[in-house]
Amino acid sequence: MYSLLQRLRRPTASTTYVPQIDGLRFLALVPVLVWHAGLRGERFHAAHSGAALAVDERISYWLPHGHLGVFIFFFISGYIIAYPFLAGRAPSLSSFYKRRLYRLEPPYILAMCLSFLALYVVGYKPEQAPSFREQEGSLVGSLAASLLYLHGLVFNAPPRLNPPAWSLEIEIQFYLLAPFLITFLAARKSLLVTCGAVVGSIVLSAMLDQWFGIHGLQNRTILGHAYGFILGVAVCRYAAEKDPFMMPPARRFDLLGWGCVVLLLASGVLEHKGLTPFEEAIRNAARAALMVGVYFGVARGICMRRLFSNPLVTVAGGMCYSVYLVHVPLMQATAGLLFKHYIPGSAAEAVLIAWLVLIPVSLCGGLLFYVIVERPCMAHDWPQRLARRVRALARASFTAETAGTTQR
Repeated sequence: MYSLLQRLRRPTASTTYVPQIDGLRFLALVPVLVWHAGLRGERFHAAHSGAALAVDERISYWLPHGHLGVFIFFFISGYIIAYPFLAGRAPSLSSFYKRRLYRLEPPYILAMCLSFLALYVVGYKPEQAPSFREQEGSLVGSLAASLLYLHGLVFNAPPRLNPPAWSLEIEIQFYLLAPFLITFLAARKSLLVTCGAVVGSIVLSAMLDQWFGIHGLQNRTILGHAYGFILGVAVCRYAAEKDPFMMPPARRFDLLGWGCVVLLLASGVLEHKGLTPFEEAIRNAARAALMVGVYFGVARGICMRRLFSNPLVTVAGGMCYSVYLVHVPLMQATAGLLFKHYIPGSAAEAVLIAWLVLIPVSLCGGLLFYVIVERPCMAHDWPQRLARRVRALARASFTAETAGTTQR
């Protein structure tokens, strides 16, 4: 079992692999899967029963929103991308962008094209999917905008083909800006300047929400979400100097970390409460502080350091990109089949069944996509390997054809 998990572990070019960071990726994935699975159970139950519950009576109203997981992903992105720049091993711009192009684009393009084929060519109609029904425009236009990471800016809505991909559009904006932003912040000698940038980005997001509304176009750009990335850069700046993962662990950091995990999940419940921009700014500031607490719990806690480096957790966290890409299409299709033949007696039963069925299906589908598609793309020289293999196959085919012609 252990050897299998080692083979499935995300390959890295760096010798400074920190398994706990993949553990944090798994933590980010949990609220996303729980939220989306529970939401589908609730929707299908409502459709079958005809029950129209008030918003605050729905089970999903009391679950941490998937946006919490997205915030943690943004934090990890800021942290991971900043590390080589802040540790004195900054890559060239060409290698930085090429690495992300080779690593991220093939899985993303394939996932989007598969969703397009299912919806447009096969004609699959996702039931109980508001983000699909309520958007206008063609699927071809939606695919084109998504492939260019512009769906949110063009339609001011999540991608019809795969709604969670809205956050990947924000990620791409950060990747484009990251070398310049991190270099600028690193040039400021004091860590307080970077921390001030976190506060400034929270304030800016609140001001934009006040001026343009929470559904304004600014929330389809990095302007509405920059504080997560910059917080990751700030924590990475500290880590590059102190390396907390090499410091001796202590029980007090477990207490800090687990307490912050609980409160961080509670902050995800506030996503449903219709906060004013000022209240959102307070929540985001608290969420940033709690994320720092979780980080120190994972880095310095005895129990948390061990748990977040467990091979099962790190493998699941390492394949989070694949799971994120495929989980909603898989959940939607599976829920349609499941609730067509099984009618739950209550919303609570529907949500529980959805968790028990849809989450494992998503993890299994994500693992398959990870092994077949994403993991091979993690090798930095996979395009060269593929080109050599194609040339070898072409030569073998030509040789066989020539030999056959000679014999004839």
